[in-house]
Amino acid sequence: LDVPAANGDRPPAKLRALLLVRLVLPVLVSGRAARRPQYARWLGLALPEAWNTPPGALDDLGALPAPRDLLDEALALDAGDRVAAAAWISATARGFEYDFHELPSGLLGDPDEILRDIARLEALATTFGIREPLPARVAFWRDHALAYRDYIGLGDRAGGYGAYLASRGLSPHFIRPPDAGGAPPENDEGLAGRGLQVGDAGFEPATSSLSEKRSNRLS
Repeated sequence: LDVPAANGDRPPAKLRALLLVRLVLPVLVSGRAARRPQYARWLGLALPEAWNTPPGALDDLGALPAPRDLLDEALALDAGDRVAAAAWISATARGFEYDFHELPSGLLGDPDEILRDIARLEALATTFGIREPLPARVAFWRDHALAYRDYIGLGDRAGGYGAYLASRGLSPHFIRPPDAGGAPPENDEGLAGRGLQVGDAGFEPATSSLSEKRSNRLS
């Protein structure tokens, strides 16, 4: 769907959407129902593109799982599916960006669920040799999930979560340490407004709205 036309332009958006809904998705849905290898993976990757189609355009496809659930299904069918693993990590990282974007007010996700997802993200990244979101950023997510879990268990929350963070010496802002190449630090705005999508090198920037990030939490 992204193959350039003769003049170098991509096909018009309406044509891409039509091809996706009328041709690509029905084939993937049929293949997934037959438990064919990789069909759940490609359906999970293609489905978010269909969210921009007109209302009712997907009705003929029936009820479909969330994209991240489809990636889980792909990994259950083939535990060695590196593409599905990388896509799962990417979708989960986008979800974290949404869950944490209101700091220091609090987290939007359940901290225990976030901690489980962090553990799986790290396990998949290690298994497949995928470059994680920056390890320091993963540590930032973990520290705040643990802190917020403790905070919501308090009987007295006077001062709010920001005051609680200060009492624990935690910053609500992520600062990326300079890498070996001398890249400038990345503050907490570094990934805001950007998604992470799977690419040959691991992760590549991709524009994404906060609503898409929440949708891509895909739990």
